[in-house]
Amino acid sequence: SVAVTTAAWGSDAPTHLIMLDKFGEVWIADQGADGEYRLQSTKEPYARLGQGRPLGFHLDGNDDLIICDSTKLERESRKIVQLAAYVSEDSPIDPGSGINYANDLDISRSGVVYFTASQDIPIGRAP
Repeated sequence: SVAVTTAAWGSDAPTHLIMLDKFGEVWIADQGADGEYRLQSTKEPYARLGQGRPLGFHLDGNDDLIICDSTKLERESRKIVQLAAYVSEDSPIDPGSGINYANDLDISRSGVVYFTASQDIPIGRAP
């Protein structure tokens, strides 16, 4: 499976297709003059996230790719930074608990990252 988003990655950049595959690799396709998208010619992924289960992702106000695997990929350096592994201690919901299965995210205009986590949904058996 591949998660996809289109974005003008950088203010002077043409539209790109940013793809995140099931192996945790980030691929970039550039839009040609004909409107078709083609993978960048390197044939190597833009970045490798490593083990995990990356799901939702968005670009933030700095054009950094925020991935719902509790990681942040900085555009210029291609450096992967972990944003959070635990809920903040001042959170009204489950403070200090581990983030085990973050499954989607959104970013406010002020830069706050909101995410959902499926570990809060109890798993039941059907009768």
